[in-house]
Amino acid sequence: MMPLTDVAFSRRDPYSVVLATCGYERRSSYLARIIAAPKLGLALIHDENRVASFDDNFGIYRDRGWLTDKLDVLLDRASAALKGAKPSMAIDISSMPRSVMAAVVEWIIQKTDVDVDIDFLYCPADFAMSAAAASRVEQLTAGPIDDYFSGAIRPPTLPIALIMGLGLERYRGLGMVELLEPSRTWAFVAQGEDSRFAQVAMQVHDQLLNARNSKVVTYDVYSLASTYQALESLCFGLGPRHRIVLAPSGPKIFSLASMLVAATRSPFRPAVWRVGSAGSATPADVIESGEVIASRVRLTSNLRDLVVNGPIGAPGGW
Repeated sequence: MMPLTDVAFSRRDPYSVVLATCGYERRSSYLARIIAAPKLGLALIHDENRVASFDDNFGIYRDRGWLTDKLDVLLDRASAALKGAKPSMAIDISSMPRSVMAAVVEWIIQKTDVDVDIDFLYCPADFAMSAAAASRVEQLTAGPIDDYFSGAIRPPTLPIALIMGLGLERYRGLGMVELLEPSRTWAFVAQGEDSRFAQVAMQVHDQLLNARNSKVVTYDVYSLASTYQALESLCFGLGPRHRIVLAPSGPKIFSLASMLVAATRSPFRPAVWRVGSAGSATPADVIESGEVIASRVRLTSNLRDLVVNGPIGAPGGW
């Protein structure tokens, strides 16, 4: 298991490196507005995100001296900066696309070569704006989030165990069940953010949750560590006799926990699937609720050696 702990967030202690996203959500600049200036601030830019609050966010990052660029450039800069004495890094996942989160987790496990504490930071969204964004009707697509998270090669005769994080989008969960036809489904619902989130999530997924082979599991959105441990334990028990698919929706905490479990799970590595829009979705602005949740991963050479060269080895096809 990965050494992961929940920690108190501090606005005052500067990090060596902070990686964030300059996107169209107003929330994506929240940390830059409130934290002590990092030695190196990095803000990821996607060209398609230049709508809604993008211009305001870009101005905030520019005025504070952050470097804005594409992901590969930013990760190269982060790698160089972390070679200093006693490095520390924070990664803001609040507005980070799941495909980018997957690339960042792979970089952490495979590419970083220093002992470093990495804090994952998450700013929950305002519930009303999140619910409005989730109500849009979209054509959906699903599949492994990338090659690294395609999972270990397993016999196709093994039944599928589907572990989902439920969001507020009505059809994503049921669509995954119809696509994969799992023998068993675990539906994780966030608790502890806005109480309305769990209520609405349960309502929009009632058909899925009432199925005979489905089980509802709640998780604490304020604790990445406990969410990771619950998923790790479940995958440990299911691994020998199932092909496991992790399909995270809802708060990004669950997506990150799923990726960290899959990246370090041995020997029956699960796949992590993305469920999202098949086309260009209309951007919906989201503001922050005002809280910041922090969890820390302690990366060491021993951990990387176990993951990269140990029982897991290179990822295979699912």
